[in-house]
Amino acid sequence: MTQESHASRRLAAVVEFGEANAWADLFRALPADLAKAWNARVDIIGSAIALVSREDHRTTYRRVIGLGLREPAGRDAVKRLVQLYRDAGISDFAVQLSPAAQPTGLHQWLSDEGLRVAGGEVKFIRSAESAPATNTLLRIEQATGAEASEFARIAGDVLGLSALLRTGHAAVVGRNRWRHYIAYAGEKPVGTGALYVEDRVAWLGIDTTLPAYRGRGAQSALLARRIEDARALGCDRLTIETAEETPSCPNPSYRNILRAGFRRVYFRPIYVIQPR
Repeated sequence: MTQESHASRRLAAVVEFGEANAWADLFRALPADLAKAWNARVDIIGSAIALVSREDHRTTYRRVIGLGLREPAGRDAVKRLVQLYRDAGISDFAVQLSPAAQPTGLHQWLSDEGLRVAGGEVKFIRSAESAPATNTLLRIEQATGAEASEFARIAGDVLGLSALLRTGHAAVVGRNRWRHYIAYAGEKPVGTGALYVEDRVAWLGIDTTLPAYRGRGAQSALLARRIEDARALGCDRLTIETAEETPSCPNPSYRNILRAGFRRVYFRPIYVIQPR
């Protein structure tokens, strides 16, 4: 492997496991009764992280991240992860595959198991430089346990989450390594963002704004606040992801992320297996 490809895989591991570690921690933090009701757990395939849940039919809560990055994945690993979900009674799940994943035959092995590319996301990274100035009348506050249900309600309304998933997100507000934020218009909570920090890497996620309050700078302000807090916590790399922007599908989040000083790393395809 060339020096360039080693660097590419190291960078890919940062942006992929920054996200994967956050979601794995959320799953592991669920109270036992919630985890049982949600049928939620985290499994490890090689070093890849598999999120397993039968609560919701969106692949956010049933997917594999990091396959083939910290070590090349074998065909048997692909078969194991497919069987993992089948054994859990899950017929629709996703594998989010970094372009740096090894070996190159992974794409074909996923296809052989019935997974097909269905969209994807763009992964971004930035250093711990100061956040650009933002201009908004909205106020950003860090959420405490007292605001956990408020955070989950806003995120759940925007993302269309079930009551159980909202409870799961509320359960990690105030947890070690996590910080959650709410944007307020006056006294009304209108947007959310979360920050997860591990090994000096910060992941930014759960970015939502109520439709009536979009275009007022909520996400730019939430990004700036999290960037500054990540800097204060000693992070040297920050990562985030969002949908691709195209002429036919504009994505304001994509532009907000670039304005916040992130740079594009790559487009990550999502392989999805459909219910039988």
